[in-house]
Amino acid sequence: MHHKFVLIDSSLVLQGSMNWTTQACSGNYENVVITGTPGIVSAFRDHFDTLYTRLSEERQKLIKESEKISEKLSEKESWD
Repeated sequence: MHHKFVLIDSSLVLQGSMNWTTQACSGNYENVVITGTPGIVSAFRDHFDTLYTRLSEERQKLIKESEKISEKLSEKESWD
């Protein structure tokens, strides 16, 4: 399962099955819930912050790994 939600100015949440394409907006049968209910918005904001932090940490790990690989590749004298 994956998330499909948008936070707008920490005051509005759009959440549902819809992809953000022209076809989904005009030709498909999709569902989207739009709410400004503070408790719901806050829960989505907290979840977004958790995801962002987790992905930022993962991104840093990937950058370090790619730098190590780059260093090893640059040390290689021949590709024979």
